[in-house]
Amino acid sequence: MSKAEQVNQVIKPLLGELIASEVETPDFLITVYNVKCAQDLSSAKVHVSILPEKFSGTALKRLRAKSGHLSKILKAKSGLNRVPKLFWYVDSSFKAVEKINNIFDEIEREKEDV
Repeated sequence: MSKAEQVNQVIKPLLGELIASEVETPDFLITVYNVKCAQDLSSAKVHVSILPEKFSGTALKRLRAKSGHLSKILKAKSGLNRVPKLFWYVDSSFKAVEKINNIFDEIEREKEDV
């Protein structure tokens, strides 16, 4: 396992905990879906899902505003010498899954009507 993969495994659960405790999210839920560090460990793409989706913009603004604060706490809790710079992305793959599930549900309803 590469160093980047090890760092991914360390910071993903910690970021989830930190977001829950340090980022104000009264109307929505943020879940860390994936973390992918660059090979040189200088940066990390953090993919999050946000529910309900209509709060994605607000959530990203709050995450970006708190990035420095989250990085400081992450460094202290993870024991890493250097924490990668965090870049936040909304993962919308759950939308595709939901759309597929809705199609299957519709097919099932049509079968029942026949």
